[in-house]
Amino acid sequence: IIHYKPEPETCAVVRKDQIYLCDSGAQYLDGTTDTTRTWHFGEPTAEEKRAFTRVLQGHIAIDTAVVPNGTTGYVIDSFARRALWQDGLDYRHGTGHGVGHFLNVHEGPHGIGMRPTLNETPLKKGMTISNEPGYYADGRFGIRIEDIVIVRDASTPNNFGDKGYLAFEHVTMCPKQTKLVDPSLMAPWEVKWLDDYHQEVLEKVKPILEKFKDERAVKWLERECRPLKELSEWVSELDPNGSAAAKTLFVGASVVALYKLAGHVLREYIIIPKTTILRDIDSLHTPRKDGKIRGRAVVCGGSIAGLLAAAVCADHFESVTIVEAEAWANDNGTELPKTEDRVLRTSPHGYDTVTSPRTRVMQYYFGNLFQPPVYTAFGRLFPDLPRVMKELNLQSAVVVAKINMTFGRISLADPYATDDVTSGVPVMPCLTRGATEVILRKAVKEGCSNVEFKTGTVSGFRSKGSELGSVAVKVGGVEEQVEAAFVVDATGPSQMSHSKWLRNAGFSLPSDLRVEYDPILKYAASVWTIPSHLHSKWPAPGGFKSGFIYNMSGDAESGDPRCFGFAMAEHNQMVITIGGSSVTNLPTSSSQLRAYASDVYGARTIPDWVWKLFDFMEEYEEECKPFWVESRIPPMSWVQWHKIANGGVLPRNWIAVGDANMTLNPLSAQGIYKACVDSTTLDAVLRSIPVSSSSNLPNIPALFYGRQNPRVSSI
Repeated sequence: IIHYKPEPETCAVVRKDQIYLCDSGAQYLDGTTDTTRTWHFGEPTAEEKRAFTRVLQGHIAIDTAVVPNGTTGYVIDSFARRALWQDGLDYRHGTGHGVGHFLNVHEGPHGIGMRPTLNETPLKKGMTISNEPGYYADGRFGIRIEDIVIVRDASTPNNFGDKGYLAFEHVTMCPKQTKLVDPSLMAPWEVKWLDDYHQEVLEKVKPILEKFKDERAVKWLERECRPLKELSEWVSELDPNGSAAAKTLFVGASVVALYKLAGHVLREYIIIPKTTILRDIDSLHTPRKDGKIRGRAVVCGGSIAGLLAAAVCADHFESVTIVEAEAWANDNGTELPKTEDRVLRTSPHGYDTVTSPRTRVMQYYFGNLFQPPVYTAFGRLFPDLPRVMKELNLQSAVVVAKINMTFGRISLADPYATDDVTSGVPVMPCLTRGATEVILRKAVKEGCSNVEFKTGTVSGFRSKGSELGSVAVKVGGVEEQVEAAFVVDATGPSQMSHSKWLRNAGFSLPSDLRVEYDPILKYAASVWTIPSHLHSKWPAPGGFKSGFIYNMSGDAESGDPRCFGFAMAEHNQMVITIGGSSVTNLPTSSSQLRAYASDVYGARTIPDWVWKLFDFMEEYEEECKPFWVESRIPPMSWVQWHKIANGGVLPRNWIAVGDANMTLNPLSAQGIYKACVDSTTLDAVLRSIPVSSSSNLPNIPALFYGRQNPRVSSI
């Protein structure tokens, strides 16, 4: 049987958006129990409901089976698998085992399964056996429904051959979650079986719970044992001679139901798959069915978008090469720079600042906002992410998704009151850009054995018919050609001039692909390292902890586009972000920051504790050793590659991701989300390409931008 063994470092948590399988049992004086139920505490997907229903149909098939004496469990095993087989599904364990009383819970020699030895022992009256078909989507979810049944004599209208016939009596009384059932897949008699079973459970278990005065359990039992009725059954119960008002009410209810059904179908099967990555996330890092595409994928650029693209390509190509211009990133980029190693210097404007180890990353010391789908995608793409986070001592940076935001004079309430990251609510890490990049680079280096990192500068492409055949890389002043079956351009905004590399390789690009706007944005950050002896003096509600502390945005429509925010990132670093459109001067000291906040539109709604935080900063500024950095923000731009993706203008084996496709306003905090959309979309596209197409890849830009554009055009 398939079981889960939790380990302290990697154990999963019970979450609302995932299936929970519980296999439980105990040994009592009057018998041994072995029960498995599958639950979903949120909204199950259509795939999960269909799989659960197929398992349930197999469970019902065993429960209702009638067989002649002498029949073995080997013969009836297929009863449990028939519904699953209809969908091309199966499970890799037996369907049932004998149950011992104060002996082994799994006790032979009888059982139900595909092992030939189970054809040696026929089922006999009085035998106890489990009924537990299942289905397991590797790495995503598992389903099993298990009852204990006893072999009994069956009452049949005939008795051919005087053999006598056998049936099963279920003795496990526990509801099966109807939320996971898709009634449209079931025959009416199967629906009736489920309703009858739940009525039996209610009649036998409810009096016991009432005896112990467990009102909460009684309410739960009543809810879980409600009948599962199809619409046709409700129609048949209407009196055709009833009042017009009743009929009108039914018609109205039907219209509402159909309206909701249409909305559900539109949302679940059109809007969400087309405009979001939520349906594609579950497929990340799942094995390809027919092996990897032959050849090497070359990723130009080793920052966040490039690292994510490389991890995806590693799942689909035989090998991957990341070309990164900065040697520091390849040589030291899997370790967090120590805060004590920073050397403060005085900027030309007279404030303390530092030099970033990543000279090409303007926002290295700024904070990152991870929207919950992003961290979910990271976890799918890198199953070893918890270990990576632990080795970097970043576990505490994962927090419940709260942004503590005030917009103008309106405080936006976060939907979750809890701070418990194991409670099933959406979570996200609160990190600097530098830490995010280190995590991803370490995860790729240690988790993707077919990825190599190459230090060098991309200087061009070489075409091969309608494709790119290689990437030119300068290493130490010497140019070399790196053969490529697929190329991902993640070099950032340097390619916004419609890529001279593509033109030089012989691909004619139109001159009107790029659109841009300039928010005239000034943007700065300040990083404060809070010593441990000051944690007890921390004035923010809830005490000293990771996460967003407070964010305040003015109201651009009221004439104030400024904003500021506080976040506690990794290793006790408070990151303060300040910026806005058409802002003349940004603060570079705690006293200037207080004055800046006092002047923002809606300042009178700022909580008192925020002003106490300013007091804290002014009192302990010397101990916290803050520094300030400014980021040059060029115009926001979008190269609309999707407009020419279908015309054969672009190489068939090339795409641009991240800033090489679209640069976003950093104050909207969607940069990492955009990179995650790119990589998740790329995974779905590559997953659709069979390995047999290795020598003749389809038009990947058409597939990629056709799927990506509806997901990013609105941001």
